[in-house]
Amino acid sequence: MKIAVAQDLNEFFFIEKKLNDKDIHWLPLDLDVLLYCHNKKIKYIDPINIVGNKLQEDGILSLSKLEDEIKKINFKYEILTKEIFLLLRNYLSSIVFVYEVISKIKNLKSVYVSGWDIYEGPNVSKIKKKNYFVSSIVKSIFTEKNVIVLEKNNLNKNPDNTNIKYIYEFSKINLSNKKNILITNRFYNFKRIIMYFIKNKKIKCFLPFFPEDKKNFKDHILSFLGIQSIEFKKKTIQSNINISSTPFRKIQFKYKSLDLSNIINQRLNQLKPFLLDQELRSDAIKKMLEQFNFDLVVSNVVRKTSGMFIENSIKLKIKSFCISHGTISESYNKYDNIYKKIVLDSVININSDFIAAQSKITTKGLNNFNIKKEKVLETGNILFSENNKLFKSKRNKILYAVTNKNFFNIQFYGVEQYYEFFSNLVFLNSISDKNKLEILVQIHPNYHYLKNDLVHTFKNLTFSTDNIDNNLKKSYVTISFSSTTIEDSLFNKVPVILFDRWKRYLHFKPNKSNKKDVLYYINNKQDLVNKIYDLKKMKEHDFNQYIFQGKSNQNISNVFNKILKLEKNYA
Repeated sequence: MKIAVAQDLNEFFFIEKKLNDKDIHWLPLDLDVLLYCHNKKIKYIDPINIVGNKLQEDGILSLSKLEDEIKKINFKYEILTKEIFLLLRNYLSSIVFVYEVISKIKNLKSVYVSGWDIYEGPNVSKIKKKNYFVSSIVKSIFTEKNVIVLEKNNLNKNPDNTNIKYIYEFSKINLSNKKNILITNRFYNFKRIIMYFIKNKKIKCFLPFFPEDKKNFKDHILSFLGIQSIEFKKKTIQSNINISSTPFRKIQFKYKSLDLSNIINQRLNQLKPFLLDQELRSDAIKKMLEQFNFDLVVSNVVRKTSGMFIENSIKLKIKSFCISHGTISESYNKYDNIYKKIVLDSVININSDFIAAQSKITTKGLNNFNIKKEKVLETGNILFSENNKLFKSKRNKILYAVTNKNFFNIQFYGVEQYYEFFSNLVFLNSISDKNKLEILVQIHPNYHYLKNDLVHTFKNLTFSTDNIDNNLKKSYVTISFSSTTIEDSLFNKVPVILFDRWKRYLHFKPNKSNKKDVLYYINNKQDLVNKIYDLKKMKEHDFNQYIFQGKSNQNISNVFNKILKLEKNYA
């Protein structure tokens, strides 16, 4: 068998034109290529027929080993250790995936790759067309195979490892005689908290901006309403900041018997300019926090600059508060524990003074990881979806929403892979037609660009890029594998089916003894259909076992009253 490997459609078309060989079997490494091959009836290898849960388990164990190795690097800031792990985690996951799939293909004669090699760094990682590295992966790990490179030295553009000649400076800040609060960003529904700060006359809110943070019209409105910007800008300096002086040690790493040290260290070397830039940012943030005495630093994410604000506030004993934008839940086996610990470290800093538990699911998750109880504030919903008005429209939809990651953001174990997502769409398309079910698919932002292709392929399903609030208004049940949509749904009084055809991952354990339960774990196709019909007829629901009562506006007011003691009599 001859195979060609394509990371996206651009790479696919390039290889196709070069080969012009109809006997080629394609290995699609992302959803766009898989959809195209399926629709055009082009021969392709579906990974779902080759790899299963063993890959997921081996993959997540390898990430745990990688994290141990990275911790041996002596970075100036803890956030850099976390950041390099999260970046190399994604890269290692791509390597492991490619290795496991290709090595299991029988009667393999040759592997064709484009030869494209480009990595512009994490700051452009969301732009899929700008990062190609499957060719370098295949060449590195299949040296004994007949790997055929179609175009050498093409697109060979990697981060420039020259010396950096800038530092970061920050704009003048005018602290008030009020409670001075720094909020690290304005995303993931942080606008709710920002609006609370605007309305509260006892609070002055500050919002940082770095060069890549393009201010929009809403940002200017916020400034008009009293939110003070802190502008961080690059200042050119005459002396060089030498990247080679940044402490790095080579990583020694094996996956099974495969030595991946060279290829991982190559990526680590490519990341040096990015990591030095992050260090310079953190230096500036530390200096700013030393100079100005904020009463509280609040964040909903602990990566990159947001994580730097939290880490430095902890070091300087400035009060800090983490509100997770993602899901934290308890774990049930060693693989699950590794995955959920990675999620935990991505969304909160456990050393913060206060950590929000927006749901009872999160309370159990934080307890699972032995977070000190005195840190945990059971706030109720602050950032999750919330429909303040009664649903006026008829709720006749079944919402299907899962987290999807593209090739260079592969996550093992707790996330459905692109080929698993595709397989579920095939299944849902079938039952929708057979059972006259109206299924609404919430497309993850990673795949918004594929909406037209998905609509064309799965004609019995409805696809939406609308916000989750609007789609929950139309839905009487949510189907998900893993997603923040699970908690979004529960807060909107929409029951949830945890659908796990792969018998791999449990987001949170349902209460089987409660006849009014609103959370169900199902791994069988027919059971799924039966449960959908049951929920359609169900009149009584018990959401209180998973969520706290109260609307977000009041919850926000309560928690900041408690932290800042804005009201003398507040208990």
